Amino acid sequence: MSQLAAVKKKCKLFVVLLIIGYIPLQAQLTANFIADKSGGCSPLNVSFTNLTTGASANAVYHWDFGNGNTSSLKNSGAIYRDEKTYNVTLTVIDGLQTSSKTASITVYKKPIADFSVSSPKVCIPDAAIFISNSTPGMEISALTHGILVMALHSKVMETALVIIIAMSKNQQ
Repeated sequence: MSQLAAVKKKCKLFVVLLIIGYIPLQAQLTANFIADKSGGCSPLNVSFTNLTTGASANAVYHWDFGNGNTSSLKNSGAIYRDEKTYNVTLTVIDGLQTSSKTASITVYKKPIADFSVSSPKVCIPDAAIFISNSTPGMEISALTHGILVMALHSKVMETALVIIIAMSKNQQ
């Protein structure tokens, strides 16, 4: 092999190595986000904060909220109405890299307040006992809202107005 042929071969190898060595290395792309709420009652408005690492300024974001809606914003939000669990997915594409993360958002069933009383009439100082027939998983609080004192034929009759409040244990 002539000296000129050997130099040409080395130059070609050098050019190939130079091109390969020029490809910039990218950081590992990792899609990540947090939601300001993981669940609640309908309508549930949730904001999502993108915490993706290793993305360049050219990264493309795709949110699938699991409710039929999507977004291409870096940070986004959604409203959930139906009582069920939704899977939210953020997919990030940056050059040749793709990364996704999925999390769940739950819309709880609305509480139903219902109760019965042990006896419809009680004399003071006896106590009326309220029995919850409310939706399972609900906490019931009975509050005495006010007392109306009425004079009836020179007898004093007291009536207590009781308000029943039902709230999901998940909302406390």
